[in-house]
Amino acid sequence: MPSPLPSSLRLFFSTVWLAILGLVGGCALASSPNSPSPPALSAANDRSMKKVVAALSLNKVSEARKYLGAMPSSREKRSLALLIRHEEERQLLKKALADISRKDLLASAATIKPLYHRDPRDVSLLLGSLSPLLREGVLEALVETGDERLAIRTARLHSPHLDPSGRKFISFAYARWAQRREKAKRFSDALGLADQSRSLDPGNPLAQEIEKRVKLLMKEKVNEGLAAYRHRHLKKAIRLWQEALRIDPSQREPKKYILKAQAILKNIRTLDAPEQ
Repeated sequence: MPSPLPSSLRLFFSTVWLAILGLVGGCALASSPNSPSPPALSAANDRSMKKVVAALSLNKVSEARKYLGAMPSSREKRSLALLIRHEEERQLLKKALADISRKDLLASAATIKPLYHRDPRDVSLLLGSLSPLLREGVLEALVETGDERLAIRTARLHSPHLDPSGRKFISFAYARWAQRREKAKRFSDALGLADQSRSLDPGNPLAQEIEKRVKLLMKEKVNEGLAAYRHRHLKKAIRLWQEALRIDPSQREPKKYILKAQAILKNIRTLDAPEQ
């Protein structure tokens, strides 16, 4: 079972609900005779504000957002929007904790991702309250659901000076990320991510396989380009070498071949040009 949320996080949500009570009291001030708004508009605004607060008190966030949409732009509306956002984050945190308690780590990962984009600090506090083993399970679930970047960033945050297990996990995440890029035919990205994986764990088998496949593909394109060049299909040869370069821009041979073929094409065009 996960340990309770840190006291700082519990205090944060208590403060939010105290702010709601203060906002309800502020409604009376907003409708005072000195208010620049017309009385009818001010009264309607007060009613909408009270409906928003009532909906929030019942955890009906979508209903609160509907009432908020009926309010004109104002300082009070901005305050209520912030409170609604905090309530949405609270509900996401609650769901993530419930998923973790049930050991449904894939579901918790799916809940953590939108929460992270709202406020990374909440995710950091949530994961910091878990045991190292359970936290690693959630991070692995993030990798399984295709958010390797978030898993790597969070792992580094909780372990700035990586121990061997931390290095191995991040290497695993980079390798899975490389695998997804390879399937999407983003070979240059796949090669770079596989290299990062091997820099942390040189023996990572998945990273080794991806690197081998991608480099073989690049070599095949270089050789196909040479075959096209020998048959004087210069434009095809250049295209194939350019594809090889896109996979690994650090390679020198394709660059050299492209320059040579382009020079030959330029000479052919010069010879074919009509005399003035």
